[in-house]
Amino acid sequence: MQGASAEVSLASPAPAALRLRIAEIDLQIASADAALLEELDGRYGDCRAHANAEPGLRCDATRTRDGAFLQLEFAGKGLPDPFDSATTPFLVLRHLQGRVVHDRPEPGWRALVREGDPAHVLLAGDATHLLVRLDDKTRDLAVDCLIALALRAQPHLLFLHAASFAIAGRGALLVGPAKSGKSSTVLALASRGHDFLGDDLAPVRPASAELLPFPKSAGLRESRQATELIGRARAFRAVPGTGIDGIPRSYARVGDMFPASRGGPRVLDSVFLLDGFAQQASLRPYRPHLKDVQRLRAAVSESVPGWGHSAGEDLLKFLRVIDLLSQARCYLLSVGSLDQTATLIEQAMGSP
Repeated sequence: MQGASAEVSLASPAPAALRLRIAEIDLQIASADAALLEELDGRYGDCRAHANAEPGLRCDATRTRDGAFLQLEFAGKGLPDPFDSATTPFLVLRHLQGRVVHDRPEPGWRALVREGDPAHVLLAGDATHLLVRLDDKTRDLAVDCLIALALRAQPHLLFLHAASFAIAGRGALLVGPAKSGKSSTVLALASRGHDFLGDDLAPVRPASAELLPFPKSAGLRESRQATELIGRARAFRAVPGTGIDGIPRSYARVGDMFPASRGGPRVLDSVFLLDGFAQQASLRPYRPHLKDVQRLRAAVSESVPGWGHSAGEDLLKFLRVIDLLSQARCYLLSVGSLDQTATLIEQAMGSP
């Protein structure tokens, strides 16, 4: 790993740059690897930022001379450890299926290597670099590592596994596990002219209970509820892909589907915990409490890159989540048809 920077090919094409607003920080990625920038733009194009000031984080992405690795070199104030950010349980299980062990190939470096084959490095890093092996899931893993580092660079924020939106300027969360209807429900609300903030990851300022927009491309799986929305997504720049649960989805920019639906920060007013599917949508008040861990753990799923670093850190975050939800009006929501469900949410939030 020593001297990794010197291994970068000098014959690489001139790099292009992409700048993304990730919650409260601007991340600028410069790379001659067009496929990496296309993957980033396809998934996070709605987060594009204007280059009005110095970005908070910078990344130069280059291929090593032998073509075996994509090297990510980071810079920025308060830069988190790139290797720690990239090796949460979620990312390791998603991309590497857990069949890896830790190694220290050289002083200052750490690595994940294939179990039983320590010479086969899958991911390695030091204080400012990550090396990502180029194989089947290369750029997908690199993209997740970039976003995970940007999230960890903002420890003052809470990142929740939830869809977020606003009605009449009041913010709300849809909390539920994978396949519970978050994406289709929040997009149905966007189709009615309400503000779309995000469909899967919600950044929150705990001190002010404000939801921040994080409008990455929405992923819709084939389902009875989502049929109409999938048709609309495919009419725009929809990209086929696979979700973290292994289920095929259509990914489309919400800004293309509903140009007027994007909103800015909104104070949290209501929280809807998705409580399964039903023939008829229904809603009932709910008060969050610490004993109800199973129901509330969906909001702090390890699928959120900012979680899973340590049990103690996660417990403190979970207590902050309980406190945050306790300040809002909370409901248990059984999801019916999209039209029924959206109408019920509008009524609960006082929208005509």
